[in-house]
Amino acid sequence: MAGPQVLFSGDGVPVSAHCWNSDRSKVAVSLNDSDVVIMDTAATSARKKSTNNPKINANHVLTEHDMRVTSIDWAPKSGMIVTCGEDRNAYVWQQSGPNGSWVPQLVVLRINRAATKVRWSPHENKFAVATGANCICICFYEAENDWWLAKHVKKNIKSTVTCLDWHPNNNLLAAGTARFAVNVFASHVKEVGDQLEPSSDWYSAKKPKFDEVVASFKNLKMGWVHDVAFNQDGTMLAWVAHSATLSVMNSKNKQEIFHKKMSELPLLSCLWIAPDTILAAGHGCTPFWFDVNPNSGEIRSYGRLERDEKSGPKTSTSSINAMKIFQNRDRFGAGHDGDADGSNGGQANSTTMEIPNTTHVKQINTLRYFDSNTVSSSSDDGKIVLWKNSLDAKMRGLSVS
Repeated sequence: MAGPQVLFSGDGVPVSAHCWNSDRSKVAVSLNDSDVVIMDTAATSARKKSTNNPKINANHVLTEHDMRVTSIDWAPKSGMIVTCGEDRNAYVWQQSGPNGSWVPQLVVLRINRAATKVRWSPHENKFAVATGANCICICFYEAENDWWLAKHVKKNIKSTVTCLDWHPNNNLLAAGTARFAVNVFASHVKEVGDQLEPSSDWYSAKKPKFDEVVASFKNLKMGWVHDVAFNQDGTMLAWVAHSATLSVMNSKNKQEIFHKKMSELPLLSCLWIAPDTILAAGHGCTPFWFDVNPNSGEIRSYGRLERDEKSGPKTSTSSINAMKIFQNRDRFGAGHDGDADGSNGGQANSTTMEIPNTTHVKQINTLRYFDSNTVSSSSDDGKIVLWKNSLDAKMRGLSVS
C-alpha cells in the first residue's frame, strides 16, 4: 500500500469541509470560517515540494456567508457548487464571466436554525440540506422565477439532522439525527420530473408520497449519528455513530441491521469504496477498512490504513516556552508536567506532548473520493491527505462524484 500523501496544509487551521471538481484539478475548502476557498491542486502540490510549510494557493474566495460554512458539495456534471452554513442560508455558485468569477444565488430555505450538511442528488436536478430546525430541505431550481426553492421533509425528525446521503436512484434520501435515529425518505420532486420506479428494495409496489418514511431505525442506543452512506447499488446503508459503532442495513435481507462495535474512538465519516467495502474515519486520526458480507451481514474489520508506530511520548525540555505549551495543548490536546507557571523565566522545566505519530494528528471529519483508487480526507489539523488504499480492483468501475 502506498503511503498517505499530504496534498497541502492550512498551518493548523481546521479544514471543516472539502470537495473536488470533476477532474480533481481544484478543491473547495472551508477553513472553519464564513469563506469557501477554491484552490488549484496542481499549483498547491508544486508549492508543497518547494517549502516545508506550504500555504494554501487560493484562486477564488466565496464570501457570501455571514457565519461559519458547515458543508460544501461540487456537482461533477454541471460544475455548480452548493454551500450551507450556520447563518441558516445556502447558496448555489456558478462560474461565469471572462475572469472566471463565481456568482452566488441564494436558496430560499425557510429555516430558523443552522444548516448542517448539503449534498447534490445523483442527477444534479436538486440537492438536500440538513438542518438544526428538525427538517430537511429538498431544493430545486424554478426557472420561471429564476430562484431555488425548498420543500421540507419533517416526518420522524425530532432533532438536528446531522448527515444525509442520496440513494443512486435519485429519489430516496437517508438521514441521521442527533436523536439516535436513521430514516430513509421518499424525496422525489414532481417539479423537476422525478418519477419513482414501480418497485424497489425499499418500498412495496405502492409508491410512497414525498416526505414519506420508507425505512426507519430508532432507539439504537448508539449515540448521535455522524454520517450515513448508501453503497454503489443502493442495496445497503451504512452509518457511524458516537458510540464508536459502524452499522450496516441490508434492504434485500428484510432490512436487517448489523453492528460493529469498535474499541477505537468514534468514527465521523464513512464511504463505500465498493459494493461490500467501507472506509471510515474519525477521532482515530486515520481511516479504517471494513468488509461487509451481503448474505450474512457480517462486518469484518481490517484495521487502520496507517499505524501509530511511536514507542512513547515525545519529550522536550526548556526549548519550549509557556506560549508554545499552550499552543500545543490547544492544537493537539497535549499534556505537560513540570514547572510551567513562569517561575523559570517563562520556560517549562519539563514538557511531555502526547501527539499521534500519524499523518493526521487530529480527528478526520470528511472522506471524499479522489480517483479510482484514492480517497481524500480532511481534518481539524488543517491537512487534506490522499490515501492510496491499494483496493484498485474493488474501486474500479465506481463513478467518481
